[in-house]
This record gives sequence, structure tokens and C-alpha cells, in this order.
Amino acid sequence: ANDEGQQLIFSNTYHLMLHPGTDIIKEAGGIHKFTGRTNHPFITDSGGFQVFSLAYGSVQESLDSE
Repeated sequence: ANDEGQQLIFSNTYHLMLHPGTDIIKEAGGIHKFTGRTNHPFITDSGGFQVFSLAYGSVQESLDSE
């Protein structure tokens, strides 16, 4: 991303929790050090949609059941 001039990275905390995992990111010193992007910003998303859709079924399934 740095080589391509990306100024901002968007990351999903749910997916980061699954892989590589919170322990690995924490051991690295946080997301910036883990990725080697210490001077660039990140935007993070909570992953709430993924938690719902992957753990409980799709949004469409939920709507169909009502």
C-alpha cells in the first residue's frame, strides 16, 4: 500500500480478530506497527455486520423470518 501511494487503509476489526488475531496485533505493538504503516492513518470498522451475518445467518434470512 505504501509503494502504491495509499494514504489511508480501511480495516475491519472482526476480520482482524479472526486472522491474524488480537494477540498477534497486540504483540506487534498495534495495527500500525503490525502493518509497518506507522506514519499513515487507518479507518476501522467494528465488523458488526459480519458478526451478525456470519454468526447468526444472513440479514435476508433474518428479514424473511419476521
